[in-house]
Amino acid sequence: MKRVVLLAATLILVPASPAAAQDARRLADGLAVGYSANAPNQYFGFSAFTVRKGAVGFYADMKLTLPNLEARDDFYSNISIRTAEQYFGDRHIDSRSSWTSFNGGITYRLASAVALYVGMGLTAESRYRKYDDPTGILGREGQYWIEDKAGGGLRPNVFGGVFLPIDPAWMVQLGAEMGPQGFTVGFARTLFAYWVAGGEAIRIL
Repeated sequence: MKRVVLLAATLILVPASPAAAQDARRLADGLAVGYSANAPNQYFGFSAFTVRKGAVGFYADMKLTLPNLEARDDFYSNISIRTAEQYFGDRHIDSRSSWTSFNGGITYRLASAVALYVGMGLTAESRYRKYDDPTGILGREGQYWIEDKAGGGLRPNVFGGVFLPIDPAWMVQLGAEMGPQGFTVGFARTLFAYWVAGGEAIRIL
């Protein structure tokens, strides 16, 4: 997932040719879907949105944390924090959160090559704690994970950013999110798009 985010950043840094830049400025209304990540917490996600010149469009995305700690062989769903600390006497050595977000909002194109998006969402946080078993019985070489049920819960999310077209079919997403805090990076492909030439809408994709 991190490689995909780096690829999206590279596309921004590589200078576009004059022809490509001209094409990007000509991108008109369209429906797009793409990959969207909230670094450094959620590297798996997808988005769907519309961009309409001079009008409001919709935006929606879903993001989550991978890999899932509960799928590991050193995770125990039947051990509580009280059991690990008071009964086993094991030492807490690490904590980690897993996030699943559902977001919705609006888009608005300020110019042919710049579109803004903003919205709100809801994020479910699952909290986990890692312990060290000095006897080496549990987990991997005595280290194992359990869920901190009291530490998780639902969190609000507020987000916003921009879409920057690369060409008529592709655009890059850059933004920020509050729950969990991070930077949004992604890319999307327009499924249906139109250019306007001589007052006539011409479908290009």
